[in-house]
Amino acid sequence: MKRKFLAVAAAVVLSIGVAATTLAGAPDIAQAHVDRSASASAVTDPDLRPGARLACKSEPWGVYDSGYAYTVPGKTTPIRSGPYSDCPFTALYQNTKFWVDCRDSNDLGNLWFHGWAMKDGTRYSGWVYRDNLGVIQNSNGAWCS
Repeated sequence: MKRKFLAVAAAVVLSIGVAATTLAGAPDIAQAHVDRSASASAVTDPDLRPGARLACKSEPWGVYDSGYAYTVPGKTTPIRSGPYSDCPFTALYQNTKFWVDCRDSNDLGNLWFHGWAMKDGTRYSGWVYRDNLGVIQNSNGAWCS
């Protein structure tokens, strides 16, 4: 009886651990899926200077636009969890299609776009700085808030 109870208890603990690992392993930029490789460090964002924001702050957003753009050629582009250069990011490949949800200016006055892109079969949602995108196409120019 005690052995059966221990086996059931172990199975419950294992299933809870697997569920937590599955949820924690989801590709959510806000969960700090950070790519700090050498190619990712070559990206440019405007806030990388002394006195830049110390904490990442995500702005409210919604799917108000159906435009798209491609990330700029010649470098990787960060898709970030918030519209600041110190927010966690995943590096997108050059010339990656980025679907625009909306645009917003952060409190430093820099223009960022919220949207999503595919990388290696995984969808990533987040913020991309304006200068890291080419021409925005088929956009209605909607703001996030």
